[in-house]
Amino acid sequence: MPSPILDSLPAIHTTVIGFGGAFFSAFALYAYQQVQETKDQLERVLREVETFSTPNSYISSPVDLLLENGELDWDGKAKQILHEAKSHFSTLDYEEKYGIPKGSFERSPLSDEQLILSCRSLCNVLHYVFVSYPLTGRSMGHFHGITEKLEEKKRVPFDNERLREVERRISFLRWCWETSNRSIMELAQRCTLAEQQNKHKEQRAAFEENMARLPTQSKEEQDRLWTTFHLPHIAHSIDYGKIVSDYFDKIMAYEKNVLPALHESLRVHDLYNQRFQVRALSLWMIAITVAILLLGVFLPPVMQSAQSDFGVCWHPAVEYALLAVTAVPYFLVCWWLYRKLLASNFR
Repeated sequence: MPSPILDSLPAIHTTVIGFGGAFFSAFALYAYQQVQETKDQLERVLREVETFSTPNSYISSPVDLLLENGELDWDGKAKQILHEAKSHFSTLDYEEKYGIPKGSFERSPLSDEQLILSCRSLCNVLHYVFVSYPLTGRSMGHFHGITEKLEEKKRVPFDNERLREVERRISFLRWCWETSNRSIMELAQRCTLAEQQNKHKEQRAAFEENMARLPTQSKEEQDRLWTTFHLPHIAHSIDYGKIVSDYFDKIMAYEKNVLPALHESLRVHDLYNQRFQVRALSLWMIAITVAILLLGVFLPPVMQSAQSDFGVCWHPAVEYALLAVTAVPYFLVCWWLYRKLLASNFR
């Protein structure tokens, strides 16, 4: 005997799924466009930040600052170098900012080698701060085995956890500059002077060696040779003061301009993701649709065929159970929509 329930279920579910699918498709398309727009905006900001964060110089240092995973050893060697750099001439900041005169706590003088190592290591730390995770700047050159690690680590998605780490590092660097800028600049200027003196000694030794091999030259000719071939090497010394001040100017600008832009872009992107939940709702919709298609559209004709072809008798409770199981999702969806509307502030 034909069952009205089994006869009607496929048509009912096909109609409801058709209307529901059309509604959800429109919603999903709109939601996807909104989320994608916020994602595109975030990516535009990140590209601008990448350009801004790319340093203008690179100073090498014998100190290995990177961990095995390509991250800067921030809480280890990097902070140690920063503390040392701002402590060498800290009495200058004590005098200027706090009125504390020099005393017996003043450090012993540094050798030229120590000055140069400390300053170059500081510049190297500042370089890697901008070009390594969690920041996004591009390295000034390609260093085999290093650049690959840096870029691989930076592929991690930019989320709130990464932003908090950026803020932590920028805040610490800003504190170092605000409290110890005199000490840091004194280190940079003395390093510049020390390298200039070393270059002067090297060029003077090379000049005297060349003069010894040449026939006796007049004083005017010696001055011309010195000015033409040796003095330019001394004039082209690195200005560490400018490099360091440029880095810290970039850090202050990063905190003032870049961090607010990143905050806002990431906030809007997260807000739309949480509001629409396109991925979660789509997976949920697909699961419900597949279940209803199997149980409410394909199973009833199979049961009717088994009944007519093989004489299988289905207990009436099975038909009612099938109707209930396949209808419950519709009521759950309606209840979920009702609660969403009730919680909204629409009028």
